[in-house]
Amino acid sequence: MAVCGAHLAGFPLHHHLGIEAKLIETTTTAPEYRLFALDKSRPALVHVGDGGVAIDVEVYELSRDDLWYLLRSIPTPLGLGRVKLADGEFVVGFICAHGGVDAGTHQDISKHGGWKAFKAMTDDDFMCSRTALEVIMHLFFSRCQLQCQI
Repeated sequence: MAVCGAHLAGFPLHHHLGIEAKLIETTTTAPEYRLFALDKSRPALVHVGDGGVAIDVEVYELSRDDLWYLLRSIPTPLGLGRVKLADGEFVVGFICAHGGVDAGTHQDISKHGGWKAFKAMTDDDFMCSRTALEVIMHLFFSRCQLQCQI
C-alpha cells in the first residue's frame, strides 16, 4: 500500500494503516504524477503521464483486516488504485478519482516532491507538532518498557 499524505509516518491518519502495518520502503512514484492539496489536511495524487513528477511515498504491507478498515474510511474523491513506483513496480495506493481535482481550486504542490516537504515548508505548526509528537511517543514507550521490566 503506497501512501503519500495524511497516512505517512508522523501524520494524523498513520494509525489507520493498523498496528500490524509494516514499512516496506520509502521511495517515489514514477515521474508520471502530480500532487494537489485538497485542503490543509490531505493531498490528492493524480496520474497525468507526461508532465508528471516523482512524488515521495511510503509503501506498507497491511493485514487483510487493516486493509478492509482502511477501505471503509477513505473519503471521496480519494480511493485506491494502481500506483507506479520509481522502479517500475505497480502497487496499490491512494489515488484521486478522475475529476476529483480542479486545477483552479486545488493547489498543485508537485514542485515540493511530496506532502511531508510541502507541510514542512508551509505549516508553521508542523515542525513544532512533529517534535511534540515524537517527545510524547518517546515518553509513552519509555514508560511501557519500564512497566514491563517491573
